[in-house]
Amino acid sequence: MNYRCCYAKYLLIKNKNKMKIFEFIWSDLKEWVYASDSDVAIAFYLDLRGNVDIDKCVVCTLPEDQWTEHFTYDASTFDEGQIDNEEDYFDGHKILGTFKDLVENETDTMLVASTQN
Repeated sequence: MNYRCCYAKYLLIKNKNKMKIFEFIWSDLKEWVYASDSDVAIAFYLDLRGNVDIDKCVVCTLPEDQWTEHFTYDASTFDEGQIDNEEDYFDGHKILGTFKDLVENETDTMLVASTQN
């Protein structure tokens, strides 16, 4: 096998494993999906949310350098005594981790987070 062929296979494998986070922006809601490309993300989202008009939504890629700026938290728990604890809590809800922490070892398409209550 020649060098060019080996390098082409390397690029194919490298890019196949490069997942991204896609942001779905509605007028009153934001949701993030981890997927290999926008087509997969949109198909997953439509399957998850059912009959929604995706044309009324903006879909964009969340830059990887912003993955540590966004975080997920457990909306099902609330500790009033932790409202002022901005390091480990968000408005009294325990922070689970950044988007980067959440998807670090994931290989499958998944819903990362939602602003929907």
